[in-house]
Amino acid sequence: QIDLRDSGAAKLTNSFGGVRAESVAGNLTITNSNGNVTVSNVKGALDVKDRFATITIANVLGEVTVSGTNGTVVIADVGASNINESFGTISARNIHGNLVAASNNGTIEVNLVSGSAQLNGSFGQISFENIGGAVKVMTTNGRVSGRQIGGPVDVHTTFGEVALDGINGPVDVEDSNGGVSVRSVKGKATLTTSFGTISAASVHGGMRATTGNGAIHLADIGGETFAKTRFGAVHVQHIDGVLTVENANGTVNAESVRGDTSVKSSFGAVTLSDIVGAISVDNQNAAILISMGRSSSTCHNISAKTSFSPIRAELPEGAGYQVNARTSSGRIITDLPVTTSGTMGGDVLNGKIGNGGCALTLMNSNANIEIVKLNK
Repeated sequence: QIDLRDSGAAKLTNSFGGVRAESVAGNLTITNSNGNVTVSNVKGALDVKDRFATITIANVLGEVTVSGTNGTVVIADVGASNINESFGTISARNIHGNLVAASNNGTIEVNLVSGSAQLNGSFGQISFENIGGAVKVMTTNGRVSGRQIGGPVDVHTTFGEVALDGINGPVDVEDSNGGVSVRSVKGKATLTTSFGTISAASVHGGMRATTGNGAIHLADIGGETFAKTRFGAVHVQHIDGVLTVENANGTVNAESVRGDTSVKSSFGAVTLSDIVGAISVDNQNAAILISMGRSSSTCHNISAKTSFSPIRAELPEGAGYQVNARTSSGRIITDLPVTTSGTMGGDVLNGKIGNGGCALTLMNSNANIEIVKLNK
């Protein structure tokens, strides 16, 4: 056991025993193995190397560098820090500067960093909160969670869920085989995964969500939004911008969109309600329901195409449309007055509703088409 107290700058070397250092007025270097290291109250920089033991550090004014294996690292109230550990947990709190932390096969827990944080791991969870700057995470096989971040967040992981909340900047998440959830993002969010659900709410700068074999749930998005999946449902609401959805083998539901809306899908029903903007829906083997926005003061072009399932278009009273509707082995039904021009029959309708200001194009086969007045 080595004990150092009330010293100037020092270098300590030991093995098969603990090292304790307190109240060091300068830089401190410790090299140890098979024994715990405990350090507090250092006015200079600190460099610690240890193996098969716990490292505990507190109250260091200068930079901290730690290299350990097979042991826990706990640091608190220190300057900018660089921690490298394998087969052990890292806990870092109240870091005055930037933090770099890497652990293989151990968890990383970080709270209160005045600068940026770069966190690397595998086979262990990574959690971080109250970070003043940007955060970058690279890991595998572990859950990632973060909250109250003062800058952008970039996460790359596999086989683990990602959950982020309160990000004062853009978010970029690339995952596989894990779900992704983000809330309260001041910038744009780009979320990519496979075999996992994507959920996002209160994203101020727009949204891009891409997954395979998972559902997508988006709400309160303040910009252009793109959502793509297969074998999963898409549900979006309160979108303030252009919306584009691509899906296969899953339903699409969009509500309260203030922008042009485009949906391409198959084998899943498409339901669009309270849409203020142009609409384009290309579907197959599933129904389409379109309900325009009640608050819209002007008409917008509508185009919808499907097969083997009905199309229903609900239009606001007083809006004008140039109608081009066609089906086969089905009927066209309308409760709005249409001034016809050209061909008209049970399965074909061409004409005007009101002044005919916007295009209404509805194409179907083997099912009906309905054109009805939007209920107030």
